[in-house]
Amino acid sequence: MWQGVFARVAQHMHAQGAHPARTVVLLPYAQLMPWAQQHWALQHAEGFAPRFETTRSWACRLAAFVPQGDDFSGDAARDTLGARALLERAGLAAQCDMLAAPLQEAAAELAPVVAAVVPEQRAAWAVQARGLLPPADAGSALRFEATALRIALEWALASRHASDVLFEPGVHGAVDALVLLQGFQEDPLAQALRAHWGAKALSLALPQPGASGRIALHTAQDAEDEAQRAAACVLAHVAAGRTPVALAANDRALTRRIAAHLAGCGVALRDESGWTLSTTRAAAQLMATLRACARDASADDLLDALKHAAAIAPDALAALERALRQAPVAAWTDAAARATGRASPPWPRASRARAGMARRPARTAPARAVVAGAALPARGQRPMERARAGRRRRPRARRLAVAGGPGGAVRQLRRRWPAHGAGRIHPLG
Repeated sequence: MWQGVFARVAQHMHAQGAHPARTVVLLPYAQLMPWAQQHWALQHAEGFAPRFETTRSWACRLAAFVPQGDDFSGDAARDTLGARALLERAGLAAQCDMLAAPLQEAAAELAPVVAAVVPEQRAAWAVQARGLLPPADAGSALRFEATALRIALEWALASRHASDVLFEPGVHGAVDALVLLQGFQEDPLAQALRAHWGAKALSLALPQPGASGRIALHTAQDAEDEAQRAAACVLAHVAAGRTPVALAANDRALTRRIAAHLAGCGVALRDESGWTLSTTRAAAQLMATLRACARDASADDLLDALKHAAAIAPDALAALERALRQAPVAAWTDAAARATGRASPPWPRASRARAGMARRPARTAPARAVVAGAALPARGQRPMERARAGRRRRPRARRLAVAGGPGGAVRQLRRRWPAHGAGRIHPLG
């Protein structure tokens, strides 16, 4: 792919007499920038390299854009406030709650279109655009919607845009050649830059991928069957040497099942999606426990930890919270000292629960894990963790590993589903 593209780029630079350092290659996606730089370095180990940018990164590099006044910024929170201000000026203050969101959304759709017009030509373009909008007649059923659409157009026209700097004469004079790589969809801004730069600009289409092979559809009986079939296809490609294999799934539970099967077969994985462990409910429960066990823990910390657990009955926990709110104190130790001798059962129960969570202090990481594991069942959280661990262990218990490594696993799965032709799904990348 890159070899043919870079050959065309070199030809264009030679035809324009352009220096590589004064050549800009605009990519359709920011994710392609490091790949383009890497492949250019492989093909041209010596000398200067062109600048690989997207329209957004190039504009940001040339000038920092800071919205001023009523400029449309692309920030939903800021633009919603701006939309309400514009509606109030238009005499539609009573309809702000109804029209603010539609106005902001309409301006968000019109802003890229307006930004793709050369600033000097926007006045003429605006005349044509206004004629295409529906009239905002007083008796029309869509009067307010038509008015909001007209305000959105004027808002986008009156705003400055971050990409306006790309049309300035100084930028045109500082670049010898411009190459635009087209994406899967046509970019109005890229097409406007191509027309504005004239002979200096070259537009190239990304090479289309080759034959993708056969696409196989598998009928799965349940989630576990689906995970095993997906793992079988991946293992078939690995055994055939077609690596790396891309596995796309929008179900995190399914992804974990497939990952358990592949890990059991010794296949290295790189999960590039999903939530980190620190954002899970189990991590929140553990952090609440650790905060409650601190020597200077506050009463709120202990309440938060107890609310995550089932160690105290809900009515007793509610009574404890009411008592703490009536006589607010900063630290739990002070609250417990005030409650000494009280007959109310929530106080000693809460103290015993905290003492149970804080027992056996540990200093090493393995010991801390043991203490955390011992604290969870005392707080009534272990059943949930057992259920989650069970879901993780079930695929591992039925893992595909057999004698002979991944190749043996493929043979076993093919014997199980001979009619479905496991391994006919080709990698996505």
